Amino acid sequence: MQCKAPAPQHRLDGNSSGGPGFGTTLLLVCFCGVMPVYLVGGALFLRRQRGATGWELIPNRGLWASLPGLVKDGVLFTAEKIRAARGYETL
Repeated sequence: MQCKAPAPQHRLDGNSSGGPGFGTTLLLVCFCGVMPVYLVGGALFLRRQRGATGWELIPNRGLWASLPGLVKDGVLFTAEKIRAARGYETL
């Protein structure tokens, strides 16, 4: 009687090796590699070209300040759509 190797486990993302997939790697590179360069480079640019100091050194400060509210709105909108699809009453 021969021993058979276990069948490979297939994942939904097509990556059967068990390591991180392409999307995970892309997100890690973006957040850990590109964001620090963006923040430091933007701060240096604003400092040299516009004489910015303090909070003015944050690139696209308005976007970052509004982001938590935009995320909250997106979560509430999505939750409302899920409730409506399931037939629940809205508040």
